Amino acid sequence: MPRSRGPVAWSRRGHLAELVIDLRASRGRFTPETAVAFSRACAACDDDEVWVVSLRSLGADFCRGIEGSFARWPRIAGVDFVAALAAIRQPVIVSVRGRAEAEGFELALAGDLRVVESRTRFVMSQLARATLPAFGGTQRLPRLVGVERALRLLLLDETVSGRQAVDWGLAARVAGSADAAARRLARELLARGPIALRFAKEAVRRAVDLALDDGARFEHDLYVLLETTHDRAEGVRAFLEKRKPTFRGN
Repeated sequence: MPRSRGPVAWSRRGHLAELVIDLRASRGRFTPETAVAFSRACAACDDDEVWVVSLRSLGADFCRGIEGSFARWPRIAGVDFVAALAAIRQPVIVSVRGRAEAEGFELALAGDLRVVESRTRFVMSQLARATLPAFGGTQRLPRLVGVERALRLLLLDETVSGRQAVDWGLAARVAGSADAAARRLARELLARGPIALRFAKEAVRRAVDLALDDGARFEHDLYVLLETTHDRAEGVRAFLEKRKPTFRGN
């Protein structure tokens, strides 16, 4: 059931939180007001009853960027809508249809698993306007595709198709319907232990900032902490009893 309306809708069905953006009235672009609403919707996902988050958009394109120049946006709370998505603790699935351009590309990069269609197109077009990505694009992109490919996308405005995005590591799956494939992927994740999902995401995100030994110790700490939970015990019991586990998120 929707909890918010307008250009950003937030709803929760069971343990799946769904974020839906409707940018058709702004020609596929974020406005400052939409950015604030989206940031608040992302913050609403910070709930232990939410195990997985999905993001999709209405209209032909996922997102074509922001309206106007970021430098001219009023300095209002929550304007960094990309950071708001990246801050979500749970795995975030992003369904990308049509174009994900400029800041729209940066928004897609802030998710964890991207599902695309063959007609999906990623393009980082800011340099053509003599500006730079302002929402983490220069940092997240090379972590996913490597330095050389990131530079090609940034400096040359190269366009990446949906199928190429899978080959490059930008997307997890390509399907005839990205929205339908994202729903199937969400069901797969919801069948797993929600605490383990959060811990796995946290460990992988921290891996790029930690030395290997420090990261291994952090991973071990999370493992030990997970061993104290009901869900871990339930997973063991279900395996021994040859049945599907019933996780509770504690």
